[in-house]
Amino acid sequence: MPDEVMRTLDWKKTVAELEATGRAFGRYGCLARFNGKLWAVYNFKGWREKHSYRKGDIACVLSREIIIAVADGFICLKDIQELQ
Repeated sequence: MPDEVMRTLDWKKTVAELEATGRAFGRYGCLARFNGKLWAVYNFKGWREKHSYRKGDIACVLSREIIIAVADGFICLKDIQELQ
C-alpha cells in the first residue's frame, strides 16, 4: 500500500511532477493539504503559467473547483473530499 507521503501533492513541485502523482494513484486518489485540512483528491488538472503567488496559495475558489499555485503554474482540484 502506498503511504500518505507518497500520495500527498507537494505544492513545491512542478505541474508535470504533480500530474505524474495523479496518474500514479488514479481513482485511488491523492491527498492534499490546504486551508488547514486534509483532502482526498480524485481528479485534477494542471497548467504551466508564470505567477506571483506563493507555492500552495489558493488562487481561486469556484463553486466546484479550487485552484492552487504550484512551482511553475496552477493545479485545479476538481473532485475532492474533506478528510479532516
